[in-house]
Amino acid sequence: MGNISRVQTAGEISPPLASAEDNARFSCAGDNVKITSAGYAAQIASAGYSARIGSVGYNAHIGSSGDRGRIAVAGNSARISSVGDGTRIASTGMRVRISSLGDRNRIACGGDLTQLACFGAESKIANCADNIHIIASGENAVVASTGVVDSIILGPGGCAALAYHDGERMRFALAVEGENNIRAGVKYRLNEDHQFVEC
Repeated sequence: MGNISRVQTAGEISPPLASAEDNARFSCAGDNVKITSAGYAAQIASAGYSARIGSVGYNAHIGSSGDRGRIAVAGNSARISSVGDGTRIASTGMRVRISSLGDRNRIACGGDLTQLACFGAESKIANCADNIHIIASGENAVVASTGVVDSIILGPGGCAALAYHDGERMRFALAVEGENNIRAGVKYRLNEDHQFVEC
């Protein structure tokens, strides 16, 4: 097991932090840090602007505080938490939990059974996985999904396009907050007729 920590001074340029061990633990305070981990059960914590974090392995726990972070995770059962504007998160593992607080964030999800919560305004969420739950409660958030979404919650001014198959071809069901009885803060799902209903 490795424990790697670093505190950067202003203007300092440091080499990336990297580990290929299981149960690695990273902690870093500084801007523009780069952290990479290939191993099970990594724990990564970063405080600073423009962090770049990459993790491959199951059961990773990642926490990032700072604007313009970039987080990429490939591994089942990961936990990702981000606080900061303009963050980009990409995840390809199953049963992942993603929580994001910050405006203008971008999240891409490709793992089934994911639970995703995004609380920032102007956020964009793209999903291609099945059986996921999405909360996009920030103002004017946009959700697009080609996979099966089990439930979705929108915020004020939010909208969502969820794909479904009508028996002949793929189509999108559209939910726009304030139209067709779609209300902010209410959980919806698509019924058998591909209409949004409360759940």
